[in-house]
Amino acid sequence: MTNQSTRFLLASMPLAALAAMPAAAPGQYYFDGYRGGYHASTAAEGYSRGVADVVRSQGAKNLMDSRAAINIEDARSKYLDNRVKAAETYWERRRIYKEARAEEQYAKSQQRQAQRSRVMLRQLAPQDLDPTTGSVAWPVLLKDAAFAKYRESLDGLFAKRAEYGELASADYLEAKTLIRDWRAAVTAAKSQYPEQAVRDALRFLLKLNRELDNNLG
Repeated sequence: MTNQSTRFLLASMPLAALAAMPAAAPGQYYFDGYRGGYHASTAAEGYSRGVADVVRSQGAKNLMDSRAAINIEDARSKYLDNRVKAAETYWERRRIYKEARAEEQYAKSQQRQAQRSRVMLRQLAPQDLDPTTGSVAWPVLLKDAAFAKYRESLDGLFAKRAEYGELASADYLEAKTLIRDWRAAVTAAKSQYPEQAVRDALRFLLKLNRELDNNLG
């Protein structure tokens, strides 16, 4: 039956018949003359549904807040872990660096010690300087005629020391000056002699100078 037919039928019905039709119950609605489905329309039901929606919304918010808090805490934990690992890496690198530096410095000190041992001045042996006569066994270079004045003067001073047991202050200063000037003369003429001979001569004069200081009367 079409809507037009329905409207015609209703219009032609007596008023008594229309009055006899049941009224729409609460919670029902009409659509084009027909009763529709159920729909909550009471204030109590609307309030209940509203409360339920609020509760659901709050629960969803709490869930999202909880997840956000978990994510934040997880990110913070990872950040702290990364900081700890970075600090551990830093101190480990410092330890390795310090150990490497210590090993390097130790190796260098050993090298320096070995070098000092090789060039260390030792005391003159009795065959180099006879303590009873004052006779000096000069190295080959120092026997050269060019250095005769230094050699002869020092022979006399060391013979005097052997005889008297010590040198007077003036003799001591003279011997020190002779040795200093002799070293300067050898250094100035080093191009005329073999390098090793020059080194031996200079070292011998240093030992002789130390001998004077060790036996200063």
